[in-house]
Amino acid sequence: MLEAKDDTSRFVGLALLKSLLDNSEELRNDSETVLGLWESISPKFLDRLVRTGISAQATQKDAKNMMDLAVSVIHTFTLLLPDQSRRDKRLVGRLPLLVSSLLQSSEETSKLITQTIHTLVTFPEGAKAFSEVDDVSPLVEITPNNPLSLEIFAFAWINCMDLAEDRTGLKTKIDGTIQALVSAFHGTDGVTFLEFLGKFLRNSDPKALPASPKWIKSVVDFIKKLLASRPTPEARNAYTIAAASLLEVYPTEASKLLFTSDSHSATTS
Repeated sequence: MLEAKDDTSRFVGLALLKSLLDNSEELRNDSETVLGLWESISPKFLDRLVRTGISAQATQKDAKNMMDLAVSVIHTFTLLLPDQSRRDKRLVGRLPLLVSSLLQSSEETSKLITQTIHTLVTFPEGAKAFSEVDDVSPLVEITPNNPLSLEIFAFAWINCMDLAEDRTGLKTKIDGTIQALVSAFHGTDGVTFLEFLGKFLRNSDPKALPASPKWIKSVVDFIKKLLASRPTPEARNAYTIAAASLLEVYPTEASKLLFTSDSHSATTS
């Protein structure tokens, strides 16, 4: 049924396969059979199911069910396939549509999508495929409520730094995305964002990072706001690591902003 020519039969076969994988530990542990099943599924068919869900109205339950099933199947195979197959285009090639579908998916499906992307970007091939996604704004938008999505950016960028053929392009993407993340966390305490940024900068190759980015000022504002509050141990740790990382990577800009009071800046401007 998975290799049938009509989509209805394929959909029924896919639903049956998902049920079998969910309920048979013996099947899940048979790596050779799992690989054979995965290779019998048309990637284009999975993409069509996801696109149907993306373009559907919220009231079109059948279309959403199609996307939910496709995402669930991709997520399951991401967990079960051997590492070599997780690196293959048949799987990592699904990343752009998975990112695009985030805002149109249910909370549960969105969770499966982020888990899938997170697993795939830990491999160089997945990180490269993710870095080539033109529009990551759906992932940016959910970050305040989904810390795992921040790890996706960190893993993908760091894993791409040694592989990137175009470091200028990677720098531009990092710069623009961090600026978008600053906007996404506006109105929050910024603790999870600072934790992410501090660790990312600390583990990055400075030569692959944007020079003198505008978002440094916004990051320092987050840090100063936390300093002026009664920070929890978690918040204190987050802003300490973020400040130290900024000073290490951007010593001139960061030191001026961190060690100059806002009132002093206002009177000297």
